[in-house]
Amino acid sequence: MRLDKLVPGFVKSVLLPPYRAFRACSRRITQRHKNLNEIHAYWQKPWDNTNAPEGYLHEDKDARSRFLQALLNKHATPDAHILEIGCNVGRNLDHLYTNGYRNLTAIEISENAIKLLRESYPEMAKDISIINSPVEDAIRSFSEGRFDVVFTMAVLEHIHKDSEWIFPEMVKITSKLLITIED
Repeated sequence: MRLDKLVPGFVKSVLLPPYRAFRACSRRITQRHKNLNEIHAYWQKPWDNTNAPEGYLHEDKDARSRFLQALLNKHATPDAHILEIGCNVGRNLDHLYTNGYRNLTAIEISENAIKLLRESYPEMAKDISIINSPVEDAIRSFSEGRFDVVFTMAVLEHIHKDSEWIFPEMVKITSKLLITIED
């Protein structure tokens, strides 16, 4: 089913450009990982060291976190309810937490990434909600408009084509601001 038939008209102009970019990336990725189970297995335990959680912990990505915070400072308040889809080791969430955002929720498929999140950012980890699950299993559990802000960074490009239904779900659970930042 086409996304542009599922999404309300007022959202299309905002959502369709990143969706089209996602589809182009998705086609390349799904050539390597043929089905949804293979993609989930890879992200649960990446076997090529390219995407190991440890690499995300030590990469110098502070500019991304600052950029995200600048967006949130313009469009949300620190009491906003925020969901990050695919938080990995939680670097972005910790940056937000350190800067006063407290109502944070995370979805992350990798147990290893969540373990590193808890070890690296213990104060934040005890105060936020962390869901260890594929987004496909978690997203439908949220009510309409549950989050003021939903964001992803370099995650949607890895979603299998059979999971395109999550895009309108992301819109549904977002009440104010939906941020997707992809390669």
